[in-house]
Amino acid sequence: MISWLLIFSGVLLAGVLAVNMLRPRFKKVVVSAARFFKSLPPAKEVKSRLRLSNPARSRPLYLQLLMLALLVVALLLYRSRMSGLQRDGVALWILIDTSASMDTRLDSGGSRFDLAIEKARLSIASAEEAAEGLELRIRVSAFDLEVRDIVNTQSATAALDALESLKVRPLGTDLGEVNNKIAMVEEQNESDEPDDLDYRFTHMHVISDQSFRPQSINYVRVIWDNVGSPANNQGILDVQPSGRDPITALIREMSVTCEYYGERVGATVSVTSPTGEKLRTSKLTWKRNRRATVTFPVADSGFYRVTLSASSEYDDRYSWDNRAAFLLSDNDTHHVNAFWGMNEKSWLKSIRWNDVARSKQADVNLVPLRNSAFHYSSTPTVLVGKPIQGKVKDHLPISIFENHPLVRNLDFDAFDKLRMHGIPHSKLPEGFQSVLADSKKRVWVAFRVDPPAVYLPRLPKITANPGPDDAVSQLLFVNAARWLLSSKAQAMEPLYQLTDLENQEPKGNRIALHPGEGDTSSPNPTSSGSIDDMKQTSLGTEKIPVWPGVLACCALVFLFERGMASYGSPKWR
Repeated sequence: MISWLLIFSGVLLAGVLAVNMLRPRFKKVVVSAARFFKSLPPAKEVKSRLRLSNPARSRPLYLQLLMLALLVVALLLYRSRMSGLQRDGVALWILIDTSASMDTRLDSGGSRFDLAIEKARLSIASAEEAAEGLELRIRVSAFDLEVRDIVNTQSATAALDALESLKVRPLGTDLGEVNNKIAMVEEQNESDEPDDLDYRFTHMHVISDQSFRPQSINYVRVIWDNVGSPANNQGILDVQPSGRDPITALIREMSVTCEYYGERVGATVSVTSPTGEKLRTSKLTWKRNRRATVTFPVADSGFYRVTLSASSEYDDRYSWDNRAAFLLSDNDTHHVNAFWGMNEKSWLKSIRWNDVARSKQADVNLVPLRNSAFHYSSTPTVLVGKPIQGKVKDHLPISIFENHPLVRNLDFDAFDKLRMHGIPHSKLPEGFQSVLADSKKRVWVAFRVDPPAVYLPRLPKITANPGPDDAVSQLLFVNAARWLLSSKAQAMEPLYQLTDLENQEPKGNRIALHPGEGDTSSPNPTSSGSIDDMKQTSLGTEKIPVWPGVLACCALVFLFERGMASYGSPKWR
């Protein structure tokens, strides 16, 4: 910036000097013209030539250089300000809560937000009265998840008009944003000469249904109005999976948790499937913690809608939490189809997989190792060996494929003590790689990537008192199934999302169940300060920009120089 100013000043200086050097200088003398005619040369064509002369140290030159200097100074000081007179008045900042809970209806018939607007009007009137004709500043902001400015004006009428544009948004409340604004004003007012601040806020008026949180405030008067009061509300608190596939962890069952405040009466929850069919309508049984939970199975992918309906005689004051929705993708609800080629099917029933008749319909095959027809099936396959009773006699050290998913969470010391029988690696189909084996290449667990397959020594038994070998077999089977069905693992996308600053309206699986917004109990609503305490105080010293004064001086010099050039003596020409 400075370099450009220097270049600009140099160009102007060169221009002033050039004009001064090119200007012809004459001296007025009265003589007889006859003497000039005697010495006239023969007439000939005269060509114009540029003639330069040394710059004359004239008064206009000095004034033009002074104007140039003043222009440069004005550019350099365009951000500078000087302190003026001390100002008194009222500078009020009103922050109004527009979060979802402000929609709670009051006994009077209006809402908490309507009461907040009325208090804001009274605050503006009180500030105007306290100013008594002196300077008045009013700033109106709204807050929920953010603080956003609505108007910053010196007119009480403009501030009142701005209140009409405010409305409740179905968002949560972040009081941290408000506390940050209070701390910012406190820091600015504490400074003798705060930077970039035309005036000091003398009062801050926060209107919310949340209680005041004490802070160390000394340099600004904070008025905190809590417009909350106890009110009835029954609402949905949360929607979460409550039952999952024991192997793939895919969702099988959902639960809806509801909560009430105020009067305790009956209510029902209805769930609508993606096809529009009502899955369940359940009456809520409230517990001592004021909550009730309803569970329901899910099988199809798509949008599920949950609705809470209070009894007809119940006066529900808050409605944003009466509806919820969630989305289940195909991966969330996929039921595993298994071609179960084993005679023993008790384990299949315990994990609740679908038993299909053909391998082409299956997500996974589970067959004995001796069934060679499935050794190279394109469908992921679990090959199960024939269990051999008793323990192996020639116990040898175990060779482990470290960190492989098939042996995740396996206690190798406990497995070693079982001394289970393995099979020679040569009996496995081509392409298998050992995960657990001994030095004689007797294999307990092996895998193949293409086509995908896993070898296990046995299936777990369903007994009342499972032994250590059953626990190991169960863990190995779960690891094998998860590894083979990794493409059908639980989806990472959330089932629902909360409304936010970019998506403020509930739509689809975006809902308005923000924590704490449905809590209409307001057990101890506390406020702080009163608008009746507003009074005049110092707004700080007036900040006067320097550059207009410098520019005015430059204009005066210009007018003086031009005036003297037109009407002054020859010395000014």
